[in-house]
Amino acid sequence: MAAGDILLVHGGTDGYANLIRFITRSPIHHAAIDLGDGTSASAEAPRVKIKPISEFANVTVLSIGTPEQRRIVAWHAANMVGRTYSRLGFVLAGLDALGVIPAFLAQ
Repeated sequence: MAAGDILLVHGGTDGYANLIRFITRSPIHHAAIDLGDGTSASAEAPRVKIKPISEFANVTVLSIGTPEQRRIVAWHAANMVGRTYSRLGFVLAGLDALGVIPAFLAQ
């Protein structure tokens, strides 16, 4: 693993993990960005936070782009730490991406 790698997390058993797996039909329920020092930038309500990678149950690592591009990704992810994150916003964006809009939002 290296800074800027995408960490795809699977194996969680909490309600949100189960909901995400159900909606997406994928074993992946969370993604984070490797910051290069054994930690990640992880969007977990209510804010993006730094989380040790060792706390994730199972991780698949994606190294996409050049080392310089991944360094920039890690820098941007680190600058997101502390910003507000909403699970509801993520779920609604996911439903929209799947073409499934709740009736009360379709108006």
